[in-house]
Amino acid sequence: MKEFVTAVKTEDEAEEGITFKHNGREVTFYRPSKGQQTMMLAMGGRGMSEEAIGHFIHLWINLGDDDTQRYFQDLLLDRKSGFDIDSEGGIFDIWEHLTEEWSGKDSQKPSGSRASRRATGAKSTGTTPVRASTSSRSRSLDS
Repeated sequence: MKEFVTAVKTEDEAEEGITFKHNGREVTFYRPSKGQQTMMLAMGGRGMSEEAIGHFIHLWINLGDDDTQRYFQDLLLDRKSGFDIDSEGGIFDIWEHLTEEWSGKDSQKPSGSRASRRATGAKSTGTTPVRASTSSRSRSLDS
């Protein structure tokens, strides 16, 4: 019978977390594994079912260090905290910030107008000629 064994991450492979402040408290989250990220994305984001939300929160909390996990669990259990999954400064806001950081995108919202996009390819010196269509009319249009 075939047997599968998973590879164990060494401490050398461990990465730094992303630390930021939430209500004045420093919190740290670590990048999810490919499996964790796939599960979180498969749950559907803001439109997910109640069951999926529970699984998402469980995975999301486990991305934090021990102090961060306790902090957010306490916030979620305190009905007077104002902390929620989709409120301002809530789980989805934090998740969006984390995914922007992990993807290397700037998480700063543009103020005023958008910055112009920098050209990355060679500039074109000519224009592309317009080609005439060679397709024939559909039979349903002829009748």
